[in-house]
Amino acid sequence: MKDKFNYKIADSLFTSLKGFIVLGLCGRTGSGCSTVSEILTQDFTQLNIPMPSEELKGSVQATEELILYNYAKENWMPFYQIKVSRLMIGFLLEECQKNIFTEYLEKMFDRLSVENRERIKMH
Repeated sequence: MKDKFNYKIADSLFTSLKGFIVLGLCGRTGSGCSTVSEILTQDFTQLNIPMPSEELKGSVQATEELILYNYAKENWMPFYQIKVSRLMIGFLLEECQKNIFTEYLEKMFDRLSVENRERIKMH
């Protein structure tokens, strides 16, 4: 049953993204995934990619750099960031009874409220 649910999530995600690039970034805390993600969501002008060097003008390397730069400048499209946690919550809300999730939130906030009141009394 769990595998069927996971398949349904993946299938609906990839079906809705036909014609797109899906790039998954994963790594340990502090590995730079969030930084890379933020960079990929920027417009081309915000990327601050330097123009190919004039010193190498006429060389094969300079020609290749110029071709790549011009292609990127004309065709760059910022990525749209989808955080896995938001995706999971969305599917949970869609699949679960709304009352279950609402009840969970109410209990959680009640518990936090009680803890805050006790903390205030202590001071």
